[in-house]
Amino acid sequence: TTGAVNAGTGGLTLTTTGAGDDIVLKSALHGGTVKLASAATILANTSTGKIVAATLTGSAHGSVGLNAANTITNLGAFTTNNGAFALTNAAALTTTGTVNAGTKTIALTTTGTGHNLAIHSHLQTSGSAGTVTLVTAGNTTESSAGAIITHKLNVKAKTGITLTSAANAIGVIGIHTTTSGPNKIT
Repeated sequence: TTGAVNAGTGGLTLTTTGAGDDIVLKSALHGGTVKLASAATILANTSTGKIVAATLTGSAHGSVGLNAANTITNLGAFTTNNGAFALTNAAALTTTGTVNAGTKTIALTTTGTGHNLAIHSHLQTSGSAGTVTLVTAGNTTESSAGAIITHKLNVKAKTGITLTSAANAIGVIGIHTTTSGPNKIT
Protein backbone atom coordinates (compact mmCIF):
# COMPACT_ATOMS: atom_id res chain seq x y z
CA THR A 1 0.00 0.00 0.00
CA THR A 2 1.30 3.44 -0.89
CA GLY A 3 -1.73 5.56 0.01
CA ALA A 4 -4.08 5.54 2.99
CA VAL A 5 -7.00 3.10 2.74
CA ASN A 6 -10.00 4.09 4.85
CA ALA A 7 -13.11 1.90 5.14
CA GLY A 8 -14.48 3.88 8.10
CA THR A 9 -16.22 1.42 10.42
CA GLY A 10 -16.64 -1.11 7.60
CA GLY A 11 -14.50 -4.16 6.98
CA LEU A 12 -11.24 -3.95 5.06
CA THR A 13 -9.53 -7.04 3.61
CA LEU A 14 -6.19 -7.29 1.82
CA THR A 15 -5.23 -10.65 0.30
CA THR A 16 -2.29 -11.94 -1.73
CA THR A 17 -2.54 -15.39 -3.33
CA GLY A 18 0.71 -16.08 -5.21
CA ALA A 19 3.55 -17.94 -3.53
CA GLY A 20 6.03 -15.39 -2.23
CA ASP A 21 3.62 -12.46 -2.63
CA ASP A 22 3.96 -10.33 0.52
CA ILE A 23 1.73 -7.64 1.95
CA VAL A 24 3.80 -4.51 2.61
CA LEU A 25 2.09 -1.62 4.40
CA LYS A 26 3.68 1.74 3.62
CA SER A 27 0.52 3.69 4.42
CA ALA A 28 -2.26 3.65 6.99
CA LEU A 29 -5.21 1.24 6.97
CA HIS A 30 -8.47 2.23 8.71
CA GLY A 31 -11.41 -0.11 9.21
CA GLY A 32 -13.81 -1.67 11.68
CA THR A 33 -12.31 -5.11 11.11
CA VAL A 34 -9.06 -5.24 9.16
CA LYS A 35 -8.18 -8.67 7.77
CA LEU A 36 -4.77 -9.35 6.23
CA ALA A 37 -4.26 -12.65 4.40
CA SER A 38 -0.84 -13.08 2.82
CA ALA A 39 0.60 -15.94 0.78
CA ALA A 40 3.97 -14.87 2.22
CA THR A 41 4.95 -12.27 4.86
CA ILE A 42 3.21 -9.18 6.21
CA LEU A 43 5.45 -6.22 6.96
CA ALA A 44 4.81 -2.59 7.81
CA ASN A 45 6.92 0.53 7.51
CA THR A 46 7.36 1.53 11.15
CA SER A 47 6.58 5.20 10.58
CA THR A 48 3.76 5.11 8.01
CA GLY A 49 2.33 1.56 7.86
CA LYS A 50 -0.02 1.72 10.81
CA ILE A 51 -3.39 0.05 11.29
CA VAL A 52 -6.33 1.78 12.96
CA ALA A 53 -9.08 -0.78 13.65
CA ALA A 54 -11.55 -2.15 16.14
CA THR A 55 -10.28 -5.66 15.28
CA LEU A 56 -7.27 -7.03 13.40
CA THR A 57 -7.34 -10.60 12.14
CA GLY A 58 -5.60 -12.60 9.44
CA SER A 59 -3.01 -15.11 8.32
CA ALA A 60 0.40 -15.29 6.69
CA HIS A 61 2.72 -17.96 5.33
CA GLY A 62 5.68 -16.31 6.98
CA SER A 63 6.58 -13.63 9.48
CA VAL A 64 4.31 -10.76 10.48
CA GLY A 65 5.90 -7.48 11.59
CA LEU A 66 3.38 -4.77 12.44
CA ASN A 67 5.47 -2.44 14.58
CA ALA A 68 4.20 1.02 13.65
CA ALA A 69 2.11 3.08 16.11
CA ASN A 70 -1.01 0.97 15.50
CA THR A 71 -4.26 1.72 17.33
CA ILE A 72 -6.07 -1.61 17.38
CA THR A 73 -8.62 -2.41 20.07
CA ASN A 74 -8.85 -6.20 19.60
CA LEU A 75 -6.43 -8.73 18.14
CA GLY A 76 -8.51 -11.53 16.67
CA ALA A 77 -7.40 -14.88 15.27
CA PHE A 78 -4.06 -14.81 13.43
CA THR A 79 -1.87 -17.64 12.11
CA THR A 80 1.60 -17.46 10.58
CA ASN A 81 2.40 -20.99 9.39
CA ASN A 82 5.56 -21.08 11.55
CA GLY A 83 6.51 -17.42 11.09
CA ALA A 84 7.22 -14.94 13.87
CA PHE A 85 4.35 -12.59 14.84
CA ALA A 86 5.11 -9.09 16.22
CA LEU A 87 2.60 -6.32 16.92
CA THR A 88 3.16 -2.92 18.55
CA ASN A 89 0.07 -0.99 19.63
CA ALA A 90 -0.10 2.64 20.76
CA ALA A 91 -3.31 1.90 22.72
CA ALA A 92 -4.68 -0.74 25.08
CA LEU A 93 -5.00 -4.15 23.40
CA THR A 94 -7.21 -7.18 24.06
CA THR A 95 -6.65 -10.54 22.39
CA THR A 96 -9.96 -12.06 21.28
CA GLY A 97 -8.86 -14.85 18.92
CA THR A 98 -6.12 -17.47 18.90
CA VAL A 99 -2.74 -16.20 17.75
CA ASN A 100 -0.61 -19.14 16.58
CA ALA A 101 3.00 -18.69 15.44
CA GLY A 102 3.82 -22.39 15.30
CA THR A 103 7.50 -22.98 16.08
CA LYS A 104 8.38 -19.27 16.06
CA THR A 105 7.71 -16.33 18.40
CA ILE A 106 4.86 -14.02 19.38
CA ALA A 107 5.69 -10.49 20.58
CA LEU A 108 2.91 -8.13 21.70
CA THR A 109 3.80 -4.61 22.85
CA THR A 110 1.64 -1.71 24.02
CA THR A 111 3.12 1.77 24.31
CA GLY A 112 1.78 4.83 26.11
CA THR A 113 0.97 5.28 29.78
CA GLY A 114 -1.83 3.05 31.01
CA HIS A 115 -2.19 1.11 27.78
CA ASN A 116 -2.87 -2.34 29.18
CA LEU A 117 -2.63 -5.74 27.53
CA ALA A 118 -5.48 -8.17 28.22
CA ILE A 119 -5.22 -11.82 27.13
CA HIS A 120 -8.73 -13.21 26.49
CA SER A 121 -7.74 -15.90 23.98
CA HIS A 122 -4.93 -18.36 23.27
CA LEU A 123 -1.39 -17.28 22.43
CA GLN A 124 0.28 -20.39 21.08
CA THR A 125 3.75 -21.46 19.97
CA SER A 126 5.30 -24.91 19.83
CA GLY A 127 8.72 -26.50 20.02
CA SER A 128 11.79 -25.48 22.01
CA ALA A 129 12.19 -22.18 20.11
CA GLY A 130 8.58 -21.11 20.75
CA THR A 131 8.53 -17.93 22.84
CA VAL A 132 5.82 -15.44 23.82
CA THR A 133 7.02 -11.97 24.83
CA LEU A 134 4.59 -9.43 26.30
CA VAL A 135 5.66 -5.83 26.94
CA THR A 136 3.25 -3.17 28.17
CA ALA A 137 3.29 0.38 29.48
CA GLY A 138 0.32 -0.59 31.68
CA ASN A 139 -0.59 -3.97 33.17
CA THR A 140 -0.79 -7.42 31.63
CA THR A 141 -3.79 -9.53 32.65
CA GLU A 142 -5.45 -12.74 31.56
CA SER A 143 -9.05 -13.91 31.78
CA SER A 144 -10.07 -17.51 32.43
CA ALA A 145 -10.70 -17.83 28.65
CA GLY A 146 -7.10 -16.86 27.97
CA ALA A 147 -4.20 -19.28 27.67
CA ILE A 148 -0.51 -18.93 26.98
CA ILE A 149 0.80 -22.13 25.46
CA THR A 150 4.52 -21.85 24.79
CA HIS A 151 7.96 -23.14 25.65
CA LYS A 152 9.09 -19.78 27.09
CA LEU A 153 7.25 -16.69 28.38
CA ASN A 154 8.81 -13.23 28.91
CA VAL A 155 6.73 -10.40 30.41
CA LYS A 156 7.54 -6.76 31.19
CA ALA A 157 4.72 -4.59 32.53
CA LYS A 158 4.75 -1.21 34.21
CA THR A 159 1.79 -1.66 36.59
CA GLY A 160 1.42 -5.39 37.20
CA ILE A 161 1.34 -8.90 35.78
CA THR A 162 -1.56 -11.28 36.45
CA LEU A 163 -1.40 -14.29 34.12
CA THR A 164 -3.14 -17.01 36.10
CA SER A 165 -5.41 -18.91 33.70
CA ALA A 166 -5.72 -22.61 34.49
CA ALA A 167 -5.27 -23.26 30.75
CA ASN A 168 -1.69 -21.90 30.66
CA ALA A 169 0.99 -24.37 29.55
CA ILE A 170 4.32 -22.57 29.92
CA GLY A 171 7.56 -24.57 29.92
CA VAL A 172 9.92 -21.83 31.13
CA ILE A 173 9.19 -18.45 32.69
CA GLY A 174 11.94 -16.10 31.55
CA ILE A 175 11.99 -12.37 32.26
CA HIS A 176 9.01 -11.22 34.35
CA THR A 177 9.37 -7.72 35.71
CA THR A 178 6.97 -5.00 36.78
CA THR A 179 7.55 -1.55 38.25
CA SER A 180 4.52 -1.81 40.54
CA GLY A 181 1.55 -4.08 41.14
CA PRO A 182 1.33 -7.87 41.31
CA ASN A 183 3.67 -10.28 39.57
CA LYS A 184 1.67 -13.52 39.28
CA ILE A 185 2.21 -16.15 36.58
CA THR A 186 0.90 -19.72 36.69
